[in-house]
Amino acid sequence: MSNMMERGPIFDSPNLAEVRAKLEKAKQEFYARLMGPPVPLYIRERQRARERQEIALRAKINRQKAFEHAMAQIMQLQQKGILQCSMK
Repeated sequence: MSNMMERGPIFDSPNLAEVRAKLEKAKQEFYARLMGPPVPLYIRERQRARERQEIALRAKINRQKAFEHAMAQIMQLQQKGILQCSMK
């Protein structure tokens, strides 16, 4: 029984076009169930815009953290006297 399920539906029809049509219909139904209902375009656009905003915000935060880390390293090196910074 499980072997038959793995192979898919069996159609007893000598007409090859009819069998292909049934298999195509079964495939479309399967993918329709798999994908779920279609998402309206405006919702998808809002999701993409939100994702872009989140990516931009994360990039901004990462740049700020990198800047703060670099400044902290510079301050530590200046305190140790290793780095001589001349601000003119």
